[in-house]
Amino acid sequence: MVNTVKSESITALLMIEKLLRTKPDLNVPLTGCTVKYKFIIIKDVMVAIEALTIGDPRNGEASMLDAAYQVQLCEDGFEPSPSPSPLAGVNKDANVCYRFRHNRKP
Repeated sequence: MVNTVKSESITALLMIEKLLRTKPDLNVPLTGCTVKYKFIIIKDVMVAIEALTIGDPRNGEASMLDAAYQVQLCEDGFEPSPSPSPLAGVNKDANVCYRFRHNRKP
């Protein structure tokens, strides 16, 4: 799951670079998403990898849940329009940890 979040975050950053060139009217929310996705890669993914390496799954899970929160903040930054955001697809893919957490059986 951690590698999926990292991969989808990189994909999101590449998409944001393209959108910044083609949709200058969305500069503010796209820039906010850039910060959030960089944070996911630099902080959340690294903390999760370290936590899982030392056998601390709770910290790993907490980092992945924070990544899901950052993705949702990115998506929310486009409200009230456009809806859905131009990043909706990649945000949904990057939010795999949120879906995992809420779809698993207790």
